[in-house]
Amino acid sequence: MLRALYPFKKTHPTSLSFTQGDLFVELPGAANDKNWFYVMDGNAGAGYIPRNYVFLERIAFDKLATHIDGLKDRVRLSGAVEKEKAELIAKLEAVCSKYKSDRSASITQRIPVPDTSPPIIASPRSVSPKSTHSSDRSATPPKSGKKRAAPQPPHQAVNLLQNSEGGVSESPDGGNSQSSSRRSSEERRGSSEKLLQHRRASIVDPNDEQIRSYAREIVELVRVETGLSHTNSQSVVQTVLQYVSTNFQRLDRNVPALLAELDKPVLNDKEDIVASADTRAIESLFEQLTQAKDDEQQRNWMLFEDEATIRNLLQNLSESLSNSDRRVSTYVMSKFKYFYILNLVEYFQMETRWALRKPLIENFMIMCSLDPVIISLMLSSVLPLELAQELFQYTENVPRLRHCALLLTIIFSRGEPMPVHYFSQLGSSFVTFLLDYIEAPPTPDSEHEIPDVFIGLALSYNLQFPDIQTNVMVSCLSGRSGAKTWTEKVLLLLNREEDPTAIVGRDTGSRDLPHSVHKIIMDMFLHDSCHQLFYTNDIYVLIDIIVRQLSDLCPEEPKRRMYLSMSHIVLTRSEYSDHLHRFKDLEKCFIRILDEEEVTNDKNIVLTICREVAAFNSLL
Repeated sequence: MLRALYPFKKTHPTSLSFTQGDLFVELPGAANDKNWFYVMDGNAGAGYIPRNYVFLERIAFDKLATHIDGLKDRVRLSGAVEKEKAELIAKLEAVCSKYKSDRSASITQRIPVPDTSPPIIASPRSVSPKSTHSSDRSATPPKSGKKRAAPQPPHQAVNLLQNSEGGVSESPDGGNSQSSSRRSSEERRGSSEKLLQHRRASIVDPNDEQIRSYAREIVELVRVETGLSHTNSQSVVQTVLQYVSTNFQRLDRNVPALLAELDKPVLNDKEDIVASADTRAIESLFEQLTQAKDDEQQRNWMLFEDEATIRNLLQNLSESLSNSDRRVSTYVMSKFKYFYILNLVEYFQMETRWALRKPLIENFMIMCSLDPVIISLMLSSVLPLELAQELFQYTENVPRLRHCALLLTIIFSRGEPMPVHYFSQLGSSFVTFLLDYIEAPPTPDSEHEIPDVFIGLALSYNLQFPDIQTNVMVSCLSGRSGAKTWTEKVLLLLNREEDPTAIVGRDTGSRDLPHSVHKIIMDMFLHDSCHQLFYTNDIYVLIDIIVRQLSDLCPEEPKRRMYLSMSHIVLTRSEYSDHLHRFKDLEKCFIRILDEEEVTNDKNIVLTICREVAAFNSLL
């Protein structure tokens, strides 16, 4: 594996930021580059890192395999499209296979820094146009026509090219082009220089509004001509202007002003957004999809084959929403009180072909990630019922189950209560279906992936119940004689500090939404009988996790209070005095908290534990 020597901040959308000590797995499939590694970081993000910022570290195969298994889990739970997930998982499995076949790995060694010192402004200026077409999440590494020079590591000597004032400038080919470009007479050259000086003197500096307009127009021009995303287009323009401004000192002073403008979003005002080419393109796609949905004659009689046309429209829509500036996407989606979004939800209900339902679901996921208001709209629409029906009906279709379950997870992820009349279809029968599937998948193909996806869906579903007495999720769990797979997977998520419901982030405004894994554990132990689903070994593992967190977390971290509350409910409900697992470690943590100077809620929770758990009475 690769370990970071220094922290690094990404210089291009295809590169990765990291801190000192981070670990990476080098991925196969990228063209050899003397300055960059194509890797996956600990968060399952794929991208480039500079070679001279990392060193090779030899590790045991079991550690590597465990690390890669964790990465594959993160990839499966990510919001990437299925093709990208499959490519990333295949690359990780190829790494494992290569490691198995060659166990004689070389000893830990540092990667030598290239002899030639890289330029000061390195990676951004030399990225080829081909490489910038790749998406940030793409599993396929960008192919570059040129090699990008790696940035210098901290405190490393850099050879600066000194430009002597008044020196003779050479052409890029070493001066050989002088004979073809030199004027035939000194008089002609002198007159040209005088004309140039006169034109420079006559130029009027643009004002701030004009500078902002120019910056926006340049980004729009690059976007239209190259097909790059809005963010990548702005990055390309910045890169070019930085290069020009740094290497050609006699350029007009307005170039730095343009650079300063490009450091900020170029689409600020509503007028700018309305005039954007992306706005017109996205609105046109929505209009065409509306026409397809409202074509009643085609819907009833199928006069012509329209599947390929509609699928192409949906593919273009997902690309446009993803690549455009977020302000543009949210502006178009929110027009006419989100008419376009509700219209597509209606179309999903009408459309029975999975070849079209699948891209619709993928578009819905993108929309939810761009505007949280859409999540609330979908929760109160017919969409949750339609998705649940897909789960009930296609229990052996893994891709279909995965897509529908992930979108349902997103829809429930804000913790908003669903309409009351939905409980007839999304109540106890729905929860029982999920739990049965988790414990006993019907097919071997679904036993590895779908239970993990359904765990996330069940945890997301549970967020809407603040009161344990009306919690349908916990009520269904309490009625089961066992839930071995459920408890194991929940504890695994807790140990990794992962929240599978946060697929697109959870913007909940003023509400402080709890971590879904923390909440389900607290809910299960608050219930009179549900906590009995945890075996004794599960309780030991849970206490181990709590001890580790209480030992590592600082007093000012809110997460410590949550783990103290969890320790309180676990110790009082699990008959702790019968086994006293990790008693000394817990006692040490409690003493440290009680010895803190300030009187805090954390200290009050510890005092409550000491009063209610006989084993800790001596600390009072």
